[in-house]
Amino acid sequence: MPGVLWGGLGASLIGVSDCIARVTAQRVSLSVLFLAVMGLSSLVLTAWLAVTGDWPRWDTYGWVASAVSGALTLVALFFLYKALARGPVSVASPAASSFSVMLVAINV
Repeated sequence: MPGVLWGGLGASLIGVSDCIARVTAQRVSLSVLFLAVMGLSSLVLTAWLAVTGDWPRWDTYGWVASAVSGALTLVALFFLYKALARGPVSVASPAASSFSVMLVAINV
């Protein structure tokens, strides 16, 4: 499939997920939402690693960096869901998605 179609599909799915997240964030407690999102993600990743047997062989720095990244992801998700619950998706979603631009700017 051409890259343009993959990009369009990805953008469509991200838009749908943002709308679902807005409705969910307004109706469900954030702690329940976090438990569901992060718990399901952790279970799927663990199952994938168990099936493939391709566990990462990291040193201490790698595990610490991964733990810090996970903690920062929780903070970012908290603020994203708060923004989606309070404001319009058209404002909250692009603001939250701008992290990739910041990463490129920092690493260039």
